[in-house]
Amino acid sequence: ARPAAGSPPPPSGPWLWARWRGWVAKRTLATRLAEVIGRQHAKYLRRMLDLFESGDVEDALRHAIPLDNEVQAGLTSLALPRPRTTLAIEARGGRATSAWGLDTDLFAHLRRTYRSMFERLEAQGRLEEAAFVLAELLREDLEAVAFLERHGRLRLAAELAEGRNLPVGVQVRQWFLAGD
Repeated sequence: ARPAAGSPPPPSGPWLWARWRGWVAKRTLATRLAEVIGRQHAKYLRRMLDLFESGDVEDALRHAIPLDNEVQAGLTSLALPRPRTTLAIEARGGRATSAWGLDTDLFAHLRRTYRSMFERLEAQGRLEEAAFVLAELLREDLEAVAFLERHGRLRLAAELAEGRNLPVGVQVRQWFLAGD
């Protein structure tokens, strides 16, 4: 018996083999692409960590990737990394634009590296850069607002509190302190 006109071919023979080969080809390409992207991410991370270890603060901060829960959870990005052009705090920045799948140990190492950099910058009186590490890299928005307030950067603290949608009480307090 022959299948009716317009019905799909039976699940055997050349049709099934062609579908199988197509599926395997797609998976192979995806795997190779993932390997290439993974190598690029690893190379970027190595360079970034070398910059932190060498003490090249400005370049290290430009290359640093923001950490947040999505990064730790292991979501991955196909975007190839690029250093940022500015070290300005983005009041409305919020979350990373791309997330990287990071091993838990690597995530913890990056958090320690960033925290150490924050402490060094604060001790050196480089307050804007220290606040940048808190707000943009560690994503510790409340801590960044408190830090900015403590050091008299009241307008930036208020903008950050509002832009990051911190609790209303924090926003009101910061704007009040900023005189607005």
